[in-house]
Amino acid sequence: MNVKKLTLLVSFIFSTAFSSAAFSQVVYQISDFSDLYRGELTIPDDYADLNAKQGIINIYEKRFNQKIISTPFDGLVYLPNNEGTFDLHSLWHYYLDQPIVIYDDLNFDGKKDIAIMQSDPACSDKLAYLVYLETGNGLKLHEELSNLTKEYCMMFERDFDTQTIKVATPEYSYQGKSAEYKVSGDKLILLKLIEYTQNKDFVINNFTAKIKKGDGFEIETYAYINQWADVQDVHILNFKDGRVMRLIKVFSGRDYIMFTHTEADGKVITTYSGPFIYDTKRDVITFSQDGKDYQLFKDTVLVTTNNEQQRLEALPSEDADLTYLKAMRDDFANLEFR
Repeated sequence: MNVKKLTLLVSFIFSTAFSSAAFSQVVYQISDFSDLYRGELTIPDDYADLNAKQGIINIYEKRFNQKIISTPFDGLVYLPNNEGTFDLHSLWHYYLDQPIVIYDDLNFDGKKDIAIMQSDPACSDKLAYLVYLETGNGLKLHEELSNLTKEYCMMFERDFDTQTIKVATPEYSYQGKSAEYKVSGDKLILLKLIEYTQNKDFVINNFTAKIKKGDGFEIETYAYINQWADVQDVHILNFKDGRVMRLIKVFSGRDYIMFTHTEADGKVITTYSGPFIYDTKRDVITFSQDGKDYQLFKDTVLVTTNNEQQRLEALPSEDADLTYLKAMRDDFANLEFR
């Protein structure tokens, strides 16, 4: 055999061996979860002893053993230690803590539907779902429900009391939204959309709510103090009607004082970020905002507008004290001592 033929033979053998290894697969059955359908998770053989990282999920109609869904899966899941089968309830993404395949009523019509986890480039390390609804004559992809999971990078929640689906971005995001929908055939009907953003130091959450009323929508704007904000109470004034005035220390590149005035339910009435003046002789903090002059004492607030003064008496508190601020002269960028 000449060198050229030998080279071709070796190349063919190597190519065949490499191809066989590359396409060798292991098939895991998804144990009986439905009278109508069965499932398989197919992954490359080189992942068989590890957590699966990529593969294909196939769904078959049992009656004719016909494959009706075949979709790539790119994620991490604990592989079973038994004889090659998954229980549907144990088929979970191991760090996202979300199910890989959902078999349940997803649109409140009493029929069980299927949702399959998907990778989506827009979702970074989070995953979306393909949602297939049971029609009575088989499964049909619901594009709007599927797109909703891609938009939020998570599965929606179902509220069986209101017959609505709800979805929201994580609370710790600096901006986000939540929504509530009704499912009507192939369409989603928006009932409520709430979007929020945070101020530069993540202290205030500003909300815009769009709520369906009749054939149109009402728009409402409001704000709350971010419960995860890196702040510390400096002075608190509680009033009989439940409203609260606070001076808070905001921890940032240079710490500063912020004034907040909130309703009994926590909604923000107003905020102010300085400058402030501390009169050390009278033990009062003063500032001006929107044509109003404020004087904050130990348990009293004086608000002057157009030479008319309003006196607000706070509930008595043993903790109400401003004098300790004298020892914090250099702690705040926006507080002047006089």
